[in-house]
Amino acid sequence: MTKKAKILISFGVALTLAAVGTFFYINRIDGGSGGTINPSLRFAPSFSLKDAQGKKLDLEDLKGSVVIVHFWATWCPPCLEELPELLEFAKKFSSEHSGAPIKWLFVSLDKKWTDAHRVFPEKEKTDQILSVIDPDMSVSDKFGSYQFPETYVLNKRQQIVAKWVGPQTWDSKVQQAFEILIKE
Repeated sequence: MTKKAKILISFGVALTLAAVGTFFYINRIDGGSGGTINPSLRFAPSFSLKDAQGKKLDLEDLKGSVVIVHFWATWCPPCLEELPELLEFAKKFSSEHSGAPIKWLFVSLDKKWTDAHRVFPEKEKTDQILSVIDPDMSVSDKFGSYQFPETYVLNKRQQIVAKWVGPQTWDSKVQQAFEILIKE
């Protein structure tokens, strides 16, 4: 890769990270019990999905935590490329911020758990890393997802503060943004 290409890529990454940081800053909500809801943010649609054991998970049950909702599928090549990096990032963040109010909700769009488990085995789940299946894509439709992978970041009040379409780079800039959200 040429030096010019490296500079252009670095500039593009820096510009993207600055935009994400600005978005989080502009849309942040005052912390504490006296915080106000930012009316410009829309609330995430309510939903219930089941995990591999058939246990129902309601989004409402996660209120009070920052929730990263990640739609993915085994039939989606960009999803398969991104998922290992995102899982590693989620594990590391969760480990470094043990007990922090954050949940990682991986929503498989596969028809069967056997397909999803080939890529996201049950052993990857933790108290903070959750996995559910949306076989008819009804929940992704409620969110307005149209291209996968797609990631939504919800604040503690379940307002959508960010939407990322396509695979992302899960790095220290994203970590800093999440750290701000869990403190609010």
